Amino acid sequence: MRFRHDRIREAILRGLDPRRRRTLQLATARRLAGVPELYAVAAEQYLPVVDAVDDAGERRRVVGLLRRAADQAAMIGDHALMNALLAAALRLIEPGETATLIAVHTGRHAALYGLGRLDEADEEYRTIEGLDRTALDRAAATAVQVSSLTHRSRFADAIGLGIDSLRELGITVPAPDRLTAELDHQFDDLHRWLDRTDAADDLARPELTEPTLLATTRLIDAVQPAAYFGGGHGAVAWLSLEALRIWLEHGPGPTLIGPASAAAVAAVARRGDHAAGYRAVRRVLALGEVRGYEPGTSEARRRFALLSCWFEPIENGVQAAGRAREGLIAGGDLANAGYTYHPTAHYLLDCAPSLDVLVAEVEAGLALVRQTGNEQTGQWLDCYQWLAGVLRGESVATTGKAVPADRYADNPMALFHAHLSHALVAAVFGDPVGLSQHTAAAMPLLSVVPGLYPTAVARFLHGLALAEQARAGHGDEPGGLLAELDEVTSWLAARAADAPDNFLHLLRLLEAERAWAVGDFHAAALAFDTARREAADGQRPWHRALITERTARFHLAHGLEQTGRDLLARAREYYATWGATAKVAQLDWAYPTSQVGALTTIGPAGDRHADDLQLSSTVTTGTLDLLAILAASQALSSETDIERLHARVVEVLRAMTGATSVHLLLRDDDRHDWLLPAANRTTDTATAGSPHERDLPMSAVRYVQRTAEILIVDDATRDDRFARDPYIAGLGACSLLAMPILGRGTLRAVLVLENHLMRAAFTTERLDAVRLIAAQLAVSLDNAQLYADLTASRARIVAAADQARRRIERDLHDGAQQRLVTLAMRARIARRAVPPESGALREQLEALAAEASTAMTELRELARGIHPPTLAQGGLLPALNALARRSRVPVRIKAPTGHRLPEPVEVAAYYVVAEALTNATKHAEPSIVTVEIEIDTTPPDTVLRVQVHDDGRGGAHFTGGTGLLGLKDRVETLGGRLTLHSGPTTGTAVLAEFPLRRAVMGPS
Repeated sequence: MRFRHDRIREAILRGLDPRRRRTLQLATARRLAGVPELYAVAAEQYLPVVDAVDDAGERRRVVGLLRRAADQAAMIGDHALMNALLAAALRLIEPGETATLIAVHTGRHAALYGLGRLDEADEEYRTIEGLDRTALDRAAATAVQVSSLTHRSRFADAIGLGIDSLRELGITVPAPDRLTAELDHQFDDLHRWLDRTDAADDLARPELTEPTLLATTRLIDAVQPAAYFGGGHGAVAWLSLEALRIWLEHGPGPTLIGPASAAAVAAVARRGDHAAGYRAVRRVLALGEVRGYEPGTSEARRRFALLSCWFEPIENGVQAAGRAREGLIAGGDLANAGYTYHPTAHYLLDCAPSLDVLVAEVEAGLALVRQTGNEQTGQWLDCYQWLAGVLRGESVATTGKAVPADRYADNPMALFHAHLSHALVAAVFGDPVGLSQHTAAAMPLLSVVPGLYPTAVARFLHGLALAEQARAGHGDEPGGLLAELDEVTSWLAARAADAPDNFLHLLRLLEAERAWAVGDFHAAALAFDTARREAADGQRPWHRALITERTARFHLAHGLEQTGRDLLARAREYYATWGATAKVAQLDWAYPTSQVGALTTIGPAGDRHADDLQLSSTVTTGTLDLLAILAASQALSSETDIERLHARVVEVLRAMTGATSVHLLLRDDDRHDWLLPAANRTTDTATAGSPHERDLPMSAVRYVQRTAEILIVDDATRDDRFARDPYIAGLGACSLLAMPILGRGTLRAVLVLENHLMRAAFTTERLDAVRLIAAQLAVSLDNAQLYADLTASRARIVAAADQARRRIERDLHDGAQQRLVTLAMRARIARRAVPPESGALREQLEALAAEASTAMTELRELARGIHPPTLAQGGLLPALNALARRSRVPVRIKAPTGHRLPEPVEVAAYYVVAEALTNATKHAEPSIVTVEIEIDTTPPDTVLRVQVHDDGRGGAHFTGGTGLLGLKDRVETLGGRLTLHSGPTTGTAVLAEFPLRRAVMGPS
């Protein structure tokens, strides 16, 4: 019977008596099982009543039926149904049927993996291991388990499991000292295969059928991603070439297509042989397509997508990766389907007409990898989502901000992409410092993505950073920067020779930047023009926009104002078409006099012509000013630390004005000098005769100090007042804006903005906006100074209290405590002198001695509580160990050794632990208290973390008379913070964080 609607079916079934329904469903299942073509329907009918099957023969038949239906579900990727069918089958299999149990558990293990229920899959794999069969029997499950561990970034576990299983199957990965020699032989075999045979020879080979080798190749395919992401690229190369050896000796097969195609990646990654890699992957892919080896052919196509960029337009890679994804999903290989987003995200960032296309691709990728639990791929896709958000103005980012390395500690590939995305944002937004920082961090990580397209982008951006540094005269040896730039350019030239559509315009831009850096105007102008012409022929939105903007800045820097501003207008339109609205807003803000806006006249070919410019703006300048000033004021008003305020000023004014450098100099009237705040220090910057004379335009600072007026200079290198300044003398161009910051009528600071890329960068149209920012800065400086004074005052009060504690402790130890010791000794001496017949007097003297000893012990504990002497003598760790020994509750301490901390920090940390331990002992009744101390040196700050956690009753809070409120004040006095987490069943955790400076940490 068929129902027109599921709801009708459910309503009728609910009306049946449960017992009657089970009987009817079992009978229906048995009848359907007799019709071969209805086996899948019969299997689903058996699911709710499988426990009612008692006959041994029927149980075996039903198991076969359920397994057959599960195989069909696997073919269409219905892992939920597959799991339900195999879970039901397991309830019918007898314990002695080991082979059947292994097969069904293996299938269910794969289903749970496909559902992303990886912890449950772990349990299933442990069950398979417990069935105690050979490595061959569990090889299929082991391959899936290796992939499961890889998804969770447990690379070492995945590699260990895979290598051990391969060893049991007869494949031993060579030791590191033999790996290079082995690879040399294997690469020789690869080249013989490419040079002495062709595709027809591959097709003539018989198919691989040997069971152990089939299992081995599946396992090699699973281990390769783990070794790749874990940084074991030598092992990846060996495994892929071992798969090719099996191909050459025993014939190709469906399980060999995927792992053998990885040999192509190895040729590029290990030997830099792009041509051999490209030829190899095409050979493998051609055979797979002819023989219909799926999903292995789709996996080979994925690798073709990765390598095609070295010889074909990246658009071909996008298409190949899309086809590979479809084939892998159809074949149920969701793990490798997730990896197809590697090439598409990279390529679409560069070739998609709009950022919207990239965002849609990244969101689809995140949805798939989250479904399968693929954490490491999700992490680097997040980097591209962040990148698109910043470019589209959906989020705000500091391009020079350090990437949190601890976040990617187990995922170096994601760390590389994080630095690469930050570097790209820095390049687009004109932040040379951020570009230099992030490309320098990305270059050592190229080895984690060997042979892939992002390595070319990273090298290109690094080349831009080197050219910028060489032009600005950074570094002790500009020749060294140029030599490194030449290496990058040479590498890119080799790639451009094979794939000009992808790399030739980038090569020309680096050549132009180098010529600009060495002052060769003619060569630079010619190279910039060539780069623009090459970029105009392809669909590379941000490449074309950046090349056009860099060309504009080159013209502006050499006084070609009209040409430069026309080019800026064109660059703005390219950015707008791409969807980089935040960059468009930056250009509108930085260049208001040109009224840079949308290009509205379109030529016959869809391009815009420079002589047809019609400039407009969809957002009014006033609105943009107001929003920018409001955001900047909010950002500045939130800062209470001088150094952080300086960093925020640099960030805000760079974004608002397009300045290449921003300096905030503070006036120190006591020393009649200028101070430059910097990370973790304050640098003296003398007004004359100082080494810092070459680091800042001090002549402009002195001018503002003398006149107390705003200074705007179109080009300081051509202004007689400043051209001889040691800092300015070596520059090609330098627009200057210097503004006094007044507080209560006196000069507090000077704000200096520079632009080395163009003349007349700072205009009177934006002066009011900068004035408003300066006014907010004056208030923020006052607030920061008041906050610093308050903090210093609180610190002095705490220090005075600590000194008083030490004095009281010393007085008690040297005074009252010693007198009690003397009293006890004299009482005992007197007791011994009393005649035996005076028993009562002897007892009184003994009691007096005991009382004096008790008072002495209590006084000693009181003195320790006031200020422990061990703290001053040995430091924090010995003092905590002494505290733990005296505790009535077991205490476990985890702390580093070898350094003394600043005394105020050691004292505060000690009292935090002491108070938390006292509270736990009194109120929580824990079985153990754990004290953990760590020093986090991750930039930008060094932080001491002290955590005390117990497993007793929770419920503590700051206002509960625990003494924690006073400690909170003490910690905050040192610039730290104290947090408390206390749940009824989770115990209490007290966490104190203290900012440290490396300079004040000494050896123990």
